[in-house]
Amino acid sequence: MPGATYSSDWAERPTGPALALGQLPTDVPIASATAAAGTAPAVLRELPRPGVYLTFEQFLANTPAPDLQASTDTVTFSFGPPQARLRWLGVPRLRVKIVNEKNQHQPAKQVWGFSDGRQLFVQHQKNFFPLHRHHNFFTFVGEAPPDVAYRQARAQSSMQGQLKAGLLGAALAHTPGVDHSAEPMGYAVDMRTGEAGQFPNPLLPAPACTDTAYIYMYRYADISTAPVAFSLDNQPMGALRPQQYLEIPWPQPDQMLRLCLELPEFPCQLVIPNPGGLNYLRITANAGAGKRPSWEWVSVEQGEADLDAIDRERNADAR
Repeated sequence: MPGATYSSDWAERPTGPALALGQLPTDVPIASATAAAGTAPAVLRELPRPGVYLTFEQFLANTPAPDLQASTDTVTFSFGPPQARLRWLGVPRLRVKIVNEKNQHQPAKQVWGFSDGRQLFVQHQKNFFPLHRHHNFFTFVGEAPPDVAYRQARAQSSMQGQLKAGLLGAALAHTPGVDHSAEPMGYAVDMRTGEAGQFPNPLLPAPACTDTAYIYMYRYADISTAPVAFSLDNQPMGALRPQQYLEIPWPQPDQMLRLCLELPEFPCQLVIPNPGGLNYLRITANAGAGKRPSWEWVSVEQGEADLDAIDRERNADAR
């Protein structure tokens, strides 16, 4: 997906050409009065319906294509330059197959995204990444585009090496540096066109908004009683036991966060937390025989209900 714009006043700009970068006032859309009045797209007002979105319009309307489903499993990021492999380490990647009602595979290249009924996903550069709400638009962490500067430096280095080979040797050629291709990078979805652009946009002024994003991580129903240690940006931060929750403030809502749980079967996540609302991450370390550990982002309503239930049970045990 090419570069994007971030205006999201649904009543003011329902259609029209994309704006040039210089025309954009900010890289963080401000929730419009029309959105607050209930005229925002259905995908911002409703829980996602499970299914496949062939088009961005279907995504906005929260109406998946009939008779299509997404079949997924996870794979390890094992290609690309070394720096990219290092930064994606521990973060699962989705392998997606689109199937019809007869369980026949359908081409995925024309699919905009899909939902499993809880989490939304977008296709970007032939891969699928989880979407996260950010104010009244969506962000995701995807792969950075090819590092043109590195490739140009490498080509120039190779040419210089060939010219000097007869005299000083190729070792005297300039080192091209680090290849940043395919490294994790934040993106935002343009809610008028469905295209994605870098978030935050380095060509625009820094947003005036300095909100802090809050993540509530909790363990509710869980057989295991062992604490689960976790880290933020590779720094150990503590542990979480069953019937516990904690608040994680993230004062840089325009930057991606690396969140890892220290269990063998738990992956890491790269996410841009939403400063426009609370973020609830539910963890289950042991759900019983034959069930793998799991974690999922749940709705604010579900998260608040679960935390209220935890408080009630803890208060009852304290009596």
